[in-house]
Amino acid sequence: MDILLRLFAKSLTTSLFSVVFPQAPAGLQNCESPKFDRARVDACVRANTNRLTEEELAVLDLLTKPGPRLRAKKEQVRTAARDLLAALKRGKLVLDWRKKQTAKAQVQVTIQRMLAEGLPRAYSLVEMREKSEVVYQHVYDAYAGEGQSLYSWQDAFVGE
Repeated sequence: MDILLRLFAKSLTTSLFSVVFPQAPAGLQNCESPKFDRARVDACVRANTNRLTEEELAVLDLLTKPGPRLRAKKEQVRTAARDLLAALKRGKLVLDWRKKQTAKAQVQVTIQRMLAEGLPRAYSLVEMREKSEVVYQHVYDAYAGEGQSLYSWQDAFVGE
C-alpha cells in the first residue's frame, strides 16, 4: 500500500492526493510546494519516511553522502541533524546574519560544536571538519535569517 501511495504522490498534486487518500501517512500531505515537481515530492516522501523535515533531510544527506558506514549509528546522525538545525534556529540565524562577521562566526562555531558532540566517532577529524564546512555552506546558502529559508514554504502546510 505504501508503494501505491508514493506513486500517487508523485503523479498527483498534494491537494488532489489528500482528497483521494485522506488517511495517508502523517506529513505526506505536506509534500506540496509552490513550484510542484517530482524531485521535491521525492525528497518530501523520503523525509517523511525518515521522520525528518525536508531541511533536516538535506543536512542528513550532507553528513552521510559521502561518509563513513553508519548502519548502527544512523539514528544518532539523524538526531545530530535535527538538533543542529534546532540550535541554529533558536538564535543564530537572525536577521541579516550573513552580513555580520560575528553572527557568521557564531553559526560556524555552533555547527562545529554540535557536530563534534552529536556525530558518532566513526567520523575522523578530517571528515568532521569537511562536514562542518559543507553544512555551513548549505546553511549560508539556504537560510536568510528570521525564519526565511528555502524551506519556508513548508511551514505554511504544516498543521493543515
